[in-house]
Amino acid sequence: AAKALIPKMLVQPILENAIIHGLKDAFSVLHILVSARVEDDILFISVEDDGIGMTNEQIKELMASSLPKEGFNRIGIYNINRRLQLNYGEQFGVCIVSGEGEGVKVTARLPYCT
Repeated sequence: AAKALIPKMLVQPILENAIIHGLKDAFSVLHILVSARVEDDILFISVEDDGIGMTNEQIKELMASSLPKEGFNRIGIYNINRRLQLNYGEQFGVCIVSGEGEGVKVTARLPYCT
């Protein structure tokens, strides 16, 4: 099995967001898939859920600001993105793909280091 070095607290905030913000209601079921792959010495770590999803506007707002919003801290994804870019370069960071009602896929892109 391959081993890779990843920064501490990279996956936990993404998983936490999927659970807190992805559930439709207290009785719904949320499926979360965590995966990793290496392509051309780049490590991609993805957390994908089948929850309520996000609008493009919500994604832009989440990625653009480190300020707390609406009673939630909401700086976890922003901080992960900035940490990856500051440590490894602007070509690395977090990508969020979603559609309202279609779940969310958050992928962290970082250099593959063993």
